[in-house]
Amino acid sequence: MLAHLQRAYRQLFELSPPWTPLHLHHRALARYIDARAPQILDGVGGSEIRVLDVGCGDMPYRATFERDARCIRYDGADIPSAQTRATIAIDPDSQIVSAASGSYDLVLSFQALEHVLRPMVLLRECFRVLRPGGSLFVTLPFLFEHHGVPRDFRRWTHEGIVEDLAATGFEDVSAEPIETDLQSLVVMGGTYVGRNLGYFWTKPLFLAMNATALAVDLLKPSNNYRVLPLTIAATGRKGR
Repeated sequence: MLAHLQRAYRQLFELSPPWTPLHLHHRALARYIDARAPQILDGVGGSEIRVLDVGCGDMPYRATFERDARCIRYDGADIPSAQTRATIAIDPDSQIVSAASGSYDLVLSFQALEHVLRPMVLLRECFRVLRPGGSLFVTLPFLFEHHGVPRDFRRWTHEGIVEDLAATGFEDVSAEPIETDLQSLVVMGGTYVGRNLGYFWTKPLFLAMNATALAVDLLKPSNNYRVLPLTIAATGRKGR
């Protein structure tokens, strides 16, 4: 029953209700992943795709991939001390993933690499557990606020993550921003207001800010610039 309520909540609010500062960020991220998932699976190829979610947390996007019949297995990997749904361990010191080499067709990582002390090591582990021809799909922060859970080490530009993935060995690497500039500014402004004035009495203000930003993006799509995104998405492929 609880799981059904959680799914319904996420479908309705995409992690954050519209009267909260992070609504636009979670909405943009969820819609981006939802739109990209079929394309990512198409790029992997085959009718039976094994997926590993690295830094999985509570796997908020698992259903997005599992509703595609090609996804026959969806595993999560995370550090043992985290409160997660992981079935595969990541050593918090070495960043080694306890999965066999070449055992997955697609590796995902959503908003996790910034919490890793040595992200290049973890990216090499993502490369290792992929079969030849397999794909990587990651999202990570650019202008997002500091959020130590338990720690928060770095940020990437789209050029930075492209270079890091290429240095790891990935081919056909690409990256792009997710949120529009207006969405990012509203989220950052709302977070500032919430921290200074609280998050209860300001709910009507957050609701109005979020609704205005969505209306502007809808009415003026030509102004949807993305040079100040909160988050970046990147893909890469392991060569055959």
